[in-house]
Amino acid sequence: MSYLAYSKKILKSMEYSVNGLELEMRYDVMRFIINNMQRNNFTQKELAQKLKMKDSQLSKILSGENNLTLKTIARFFSLFKKKPVIYEKPTEIFFADNITATIVQTTSPVSVVYS
Repeated sequence: MSYLAYSKKILKSMEYSVNGLELEMRYDVMRFIINNMQRNNFTQKELAQKLKMKDSQLSKILSGENNLTLKTIARFFSLFKKKPVIYEKPTEIFFADNITATIVQTTSPVSVVYS
């Protein structure tokens, strides 16, 4: 799923507004999970069993419908033997509504990467 498709899906399904930075970080974590699941040749059912979670919960996570806790994110990183690294980086945030679109340069958003 592309970031644009993901952001549209999440914004439609959210009862509250999330900003572009939050969407980007959530998307990064979701892609990390999917990429590592494929890299390790895990089926969704196998991954759910290894994480001791219901397949339906994992399905929501993989589709971006679940707001993950730090504890759940840590379980994924631990399973894949990766360590998350959080750092600040300048980024552009895209805000849009039905009439206007604005790009804002920021200097202190946080990104999550893995090593």
